[in-house]
Amino acid sequence: MKILLIGENGQLGSTICKRFKIADEINSLSRKDIDLSETNKIIKKIELHKPNIIINASAYTNVDLAESDQENAYLVNAKAIEKIAQYAFINKLLFIHYSTDYVFDGYKDSAYLETDITNPINVYGKSKLKGENAIIESKCKYIIFRTSWVYSDNGSNFPKKILDLASKNNNLKIVSDQIGSPTSADLISDITEKCIEKNYINSLYHLSPNGETTRFEFAKYLINGADKRGKKLKCTIANIKPILSKNMKSIAKRPKNSLLNCNKIKSKEGIRIPDWQIHADLFLDRYLGVSL
Repeated sequence: MKILLIGENGQLGSTICKRFKIADEINSLSRKDIDLSETNKIIKKIELHKPNIIINASAYTNVDLAESDQENAYLVNAKAIEKIAQYAFINKLLFIHYSTDYVFDGYKDSAYLETDITNPINVYGKSKLKGENAIIESKCKYIIFRTSWVYSDNGSNFPKKILDLASKNNNLKIVSDQIGSPTSADLISDITEKCIEKNYINSLYHLSPNGETTRFEFAKYLINGADKRGKKLKCTIANIKPILSKNMKSIAKRPKNSLLNCNKIKSKEGIRIPDWQIHADLFLDRYLGVSL
């Protein structure tokens, strides 16, 4: 089995490179190797590797910038995906792709099902939804994972930002009216590998850990976790203050409800989904270099 991974330096791509065990060969490409905004060059670069499986862990993820840089957002998140999907269909390859809870508007009172009506409220979400649809319409073999609040040891993400800010500032203001389930790249990588192994293909799955929290409560969990591990930060839990989304300075709207109902993937044999705190603790152990 030959896997071609696009996006080797990102949060998810770097994790897949470290954790995947089932492939006979993984060829991983960085943005320097394959720029998804250059859609006329993508297929030639893929053909050099002759893969059985293409995993796309690359995306245009700057939610605010996408509002003014719509052309590039759609090139990377939609047009490039359409081309790869068409190539996968012609060559009978499996195409694995990662999407987002941002395809929903966040107004639902409970966790989103795969069958719920999509209604993205920003350009990023709209471009990702268009990419999803392009894959399904291509009729290629595929797996699409929608996930949310992704973080890893690599790259820029919410947990690392919080710990960095808390080490430099006495006080923090964190959004308290956005709910979700923080999703480790470790979990996404492991479930991706299991779905390949079990051939759980031609489906769209929601994928996030069990449980829910707010950005505010997640920040408190991280700072408290650092304190338990002997890492004293300038900002303590008592000095984290809640703030509403409407009072935050951001260009793009964010969904307030990012919860995903994952019963579909959890119903598959061999799939085990942990509580979100499990991987959050593992992240703290590694990132801080101290375990409890």
